Amino acid sequence: MSKRRVQFSKYNPTGNMTVLVHSEHNRTEYAEIANQMMQTSHICCEQVGFIESVRSKNNQNFKLVMSGNEFCGNATISFLHYLNEQHLIKATEQLNASKQQTTQIQVSGRSDLVDCKVHNDGYYEVSMPQPQCVDQVQLTLRNQSITATRINYESYLHYVIPINHTSQELQQEIEQFVRTTQWEQSLKTIGIMLFNRKEQYLTPLIYLPEVHSIIWENSCGSGTASIGVFEAYHTKRASESLVVHQPGGHIIVSTNFGRNNYHTTIKGKVTSVATGTAYIE
Repeated sequence: MSKRRVQFSKYNPTGNMTVLVHSEHNRTEYAEIANQMMQTSHICCEQVGFIESVRSKNNQNFKLVMSGNEFCGNATISFLHYLNEQHLIKATEQLNASKQQTTQIQVSGRSDLVDCKVHNDGYYEVSMPQPQCVDQVQLTLRNQSITATRINYESYLHYVIPINHTSQELQQEIEQFVRTTQWEQSLKTIGIMLFNRKEQYLTPLIYLPEVHSIIWENSCGSGTASIGVFEAYHTKRASESLVVHQPGGHIIVSTNFGRNNYHTTIKGKVTSVATGTAYIE
């Protein structure tokens, strides 16, 4: 059997290595293609998205679908970078707020259009999903009860766990918890966010049930937004440009809060790493 050719670009959004496929493939092939490309013996990345449309009608038809049909903030930032490199969108004019341009794109895992901006200082800004529910829960890890903030979104679920330090033992316990829990089928992503509040340092785990992928990511855009929600939930205050440090660098989150509604945007930078043809068995 001949190998399939896959045209791709690889990006580095704050260490969260992302591959975007820009050749056309059947959606039934997405998980298989992604699983091979993510391997260290192949292209090697933490996530794979498929560009399904770069046609623009009123800036609403740019479309990105992730391999697990999830939403991903860093992949959205990478897609914006791709569109910017292809001169399909423009940077905002920061000196004149009335000329700021908002680009709307479709991304899997969201029923709404995603508002995005490309800033002249190299940052890409993405509006993040609003939580449907935020509450405090108890998780059992290492035979102990641990308090976590549970944040439910349209297609994914995050737990923010405050910690003073992380350890390999704790990470293994969390992986076991994720693997053995029966999750609702509607959830495309499960995130465990270990957060050192004093140092504003996030260690994110992302689990994709559809592709059976568990990764301790170098950075997480949606997890950064959850930190913004976490802070607003506990302080009852909005925050502007909160810098969340992560293994791969930092991402900035801004959160508006009112009547238990949380509106977050994230800002991050991304660099191009490679582009070319991959061969899939």
